[in-house]
Amino acid sequence: MDNKAERLQLLSDLIDLARVDDDVKGIEEDFLTTLAKRLELTPEDYVQAAKSKRPGNYPDGEVERIIQFHRLVLLMNVDAETSGEELVFLKQVALRMGLNPMSVQKVLRVMHEYPNKVVPPQVLLSIFKENFN
Repeated sequence: MDNKAERLQLLSDLIDLARVDDDVKGIEEDFLTTLAKRLELTPEDYVQAAKSKRPGNYPDGEVERIIQFHRLVLLMNVDAETSGEELVFLKQVALRMGLNPMSVQKVLRVMHEYPNKVVPPQVLLSIFKENFN
């Protein structure tokens, strides 16, 4: 992910997801700060992403958007709790990214079949390939 606007979009979506249930846990905060560092974002970028909305700064490539969706699913499950609000938020972001709703639903169904609800990347990609046009 080379585009800084896309990296900020991802971080902003992740922060919003962590906040959706009004309880950002320490493990979620650790995940967010670690990911921000891996995305080569500064602490100032983190603060900016936490304050502002960036609707529409998603990667052009389908695979990159799927990877971004996967990161959101990982964060949602990092605290071992999945709220209805988190699921609704995740589905809304997936729709904004232009991901296939049937694939999104299937990922959210099959995640329960894996340890810690971590869907392996190859499984995730195969689910989305089923519905490529």
